[in-house]
Amino acid sequence: MKNNQQMILVSIVIIIGLGLISNSFAEMKSIPDWIKNTAGWWANDEISEAEFVNAIEFLVNDGIILVSGTMIEDNSSDSIPDWIKNTAGWWANNSISDTEFVNAIEFLVNNGIIQVHVNVDEKTYAEIINEFDSGIMSEDQTLIEIDKLLPFYSGYRGAAFDGESVYFSPYYSNHGRHGWVMKYDTSKPFDDPNSWRTFNTATVATSGNDVFVITTGFQGALYNNGHVYFVPYFIEDGDLGSRVVIYDTELDFGDREAWEWRGLFNAYEDGVAEKNFVYFSPHLDEKNNAYAIPLRYDTTKNSDNSEAWEEFDTGIFGSYIGAVSDGEKIYYAPFIQYTSDGTISDKSTIMIYDTNLPFTHTDSWEYHDVPYANYGGVGFNGTHIVFAPYCNEVANLGPDEICGKIMFLEKDTRKISYSKSSYGAYNGVIKTQTVCFSDNCFGDDALYLAPRVVGGAVRSDFIQIKNSIETYSPNLGLGGYWGGTYDGRYVYFSPYDSIPGTTVRNDEFLRYDTFQPFNNSDSWESISFSICDIDYGGGLQC
Repeated sequence: MKNNQQMILVSIVIIIGLGLISNSFAEMKSIPDWIKNTAGWWANDEISEAEFVNAIEFLVNDGIILVSGTMIEDNSSDSIPDWIKNTAGWWANNSISDTEFVNAIEFLVNNGIIQVHVNVDEKTYAEIINEFDSGIMSEDQTLIEIDKLLPFYSGYRGAAFDGESVYFSPYYSNHGRHGWVMKYDTSKPFDDPNSWRTFNTATVATSGNDVFVITTGFQGALYNNGHVYFVPYFIEDGDLGSRVVIYDTELDFGDREAWEWRGLFNAYEDGVAEKNFVYFSPHLDEKNNAYAIPLRYDTTKNSDNSEAWEEFDTGIFGSYIGAVSDGEKIYYAPFIQYTSDGTISDKSTIMIYDTNLPFTHTDSWEYHDVPYANYGGVGFNGTHIVFAPYCNEVANLGPDEICGKIMFLEKDTRKISYSKSSYGAYNGVIKTQTVCFSDNCFGDDALYLAPRVVGGAVRSDFIQIKNSIETYSPNLGLGGYWGGTYDGRYVYFSPYDSIPGTTVRNDEFLRYDTFQPFNNSDSWESISFSICDIDYGGGLQC
């Protein structure tokens, strides 16, 4: 299954800076690329009919395909005629135009040949824009209505805790790459919007020459020595690289002077802070190719000192997601690896760096080959390095499939083992530990795996690893998550993937109380925000 099938690329004519609106709401949105990919996959029998219909429903509910007022059907029809696949295939191959495809599908929907579910309980994007153009709604009202349909505060990857507050790393919301960092004060109620603040890293985006640069789209947050480091990932087409955004926690969160960026770098996914260093896990280069050159920053030096930043070329043709420390060595989790001829390898290599040796010396690095790849995060439980399965084949996952199995690397012997069962698809591992007050101890030394959504259809259970592996899905937090953090009592999960069966990115910030039973919904709580809940500094009239 194609991973990027789950990516919801909603094209909205609002600059992600919120409050900065394009000259005309009236400009019609183009069809997102993922729709054309989905059509091609369906035409080639690589995905199910239901997944293709989900894509058509997106076009209907987003106002790109217009349906008649009498055409409101549930998706319970017989199979779509085979000849319609020809149309999907022609469009995917650019043999017909977007307009011809939309007109054809619109006719089929309105005549009941393709039956979809239409959201009739809320306005579509097109209806909202039409009301704005007609003067029925003001600019502020339009933003509020769009936010109800497609939440702005959504799409986060990773989080960090500085001893007082939790910072959620912004990646890709319902409106594209964004920079809205969410900060939660852990001394205050979790479900109270007044406990939260937000800051837009896009405002850290001008150089001394007033040249606009991209400081949005991060994949992780790491805390070390009084600063939060947002792991850079997004590189705009034609840009020279990504930028690490750094927040000084000694200064006010809303103070522009508390923030700075450093670059230019490549694309990284998560990492780890250890001793006086921050390690970034390499994923892609600036041209979107697999990249295995780790980056390290020495936090005892000024960030504008070039000697504070070090890279090491491992010579591996692959990508990594996440890193963890055992106190002496850093382990990088392999995501994908290629052979010398450019084909995907069935095997991969764990990169291991000895922190007692120079970062850029060849002898400081160890490479351990394993018989599988596709891991989406890594943790350490005291004896084993634990790798979370990323797994794109959840819908057809059998109990013995290695794709969804958790991998364990024994620290001292380097022996590899796997969980007995396949659990699904995950992004990020969060470590907790027992907390004692006088003679009373709470919580456990444990690892928690954040479940992701595959193909827009299946989400795995949350996982707790102690002496055994436990799974659970509470009656809230139904979407997909990507990493998180721990504050000494609560595990926080960063909302990212949509709830299965929907096309709206997750906006439900979730936490679990480790002092309470894992498999009880009362131990979990969540909160979502509208743009009226938290002032983003744009003077919005709610």
